Amino acid sequence: MTYQQVAGALGLEPPRTIQQVALALEETMREDAEAERPLMAALVVSRQGQGLPARGFFDLAVALGRFPEEPSRHVEAWQEAYRQALAARGKPLTHVSGTQKHQGPPKRALVLEALRLESAI
Repeated sequence: MTYQQVAGALGLEPPRTIQQVALALEETMREDAEAERPLMAALVVSRQGQGLPARGFFDLAVALGRFPEEPSRHVEAWQEAYRQALAARGKPLTHVSGTQKHQGPPKRALVLEALRLESAI
């Protein structure tokens, strides 16, 4: 799923929809790392990044201690994080009612719901 697809699934509107998605994904990464859960943000990739997340994902994953500091090992670490997130994606989420237009960065449950909905498409 791309950042733009997440923005669409969340009903985000310009301006700065990708920035809003990035902020929400960073929030989920911090929460996932703190709770020792798979990084669900690993499921979101850049259209221009050869099927990889944006640079900020890797930088934060390193800062959180989830990825090695050595950049040559980032793709391998992401592939494992992606597999773990796929396996965890089907687990129950906090209920989100209705489709709404959102102001500001979406909360974790909404991001996870968008990722879950994408798996059904």
